[in-house]
Amino acid sequence: DRRCALKVYVTESQAHEHAVNEIRILQTLGSHPRIIGLLDVDAEDLRSVRLVLDLCEGGQLFDRIAEQEGYEEDEASEVLRHILEGLAYVHSRGIMHRDIKGDNFLLDRSDITDEKCHIA
Repeated sequence: DRRCALKVYVTESQAHEHAVNEIRILQTLGSHPRIIGLLDVDAEDLRSVRLVLDLCEGGQLFDRIAEQEGYEEDEASEVLRHILEGLAYVHSRGIMHRDIKGDNFLLDRSDITDEKCHIA
């Protein structure tokens, strides 16, 4: 069994366009260790589009920083390295993120000794 995240867009015109764009971008990016993976798409119901995504159980980077009042220098350096690796990959594929903020970086704690940061 694999736990996944589900992102649902109610398909009003602007939301539908945003969902289609996100799907296209995630499909273009494919698999990368610093990018949230798109596992499946369900668009059969005309009222909504559902994206099945990798689950990052550590939550958002913004929340982690707020709750624990930041990182030690070596941890911050590692998180920043993960972010820059992901952004470099995104840019190498001809895509610009356009919404870089702590809410869009998710933490994966599958190995508690090696917290990883992924771009959403």
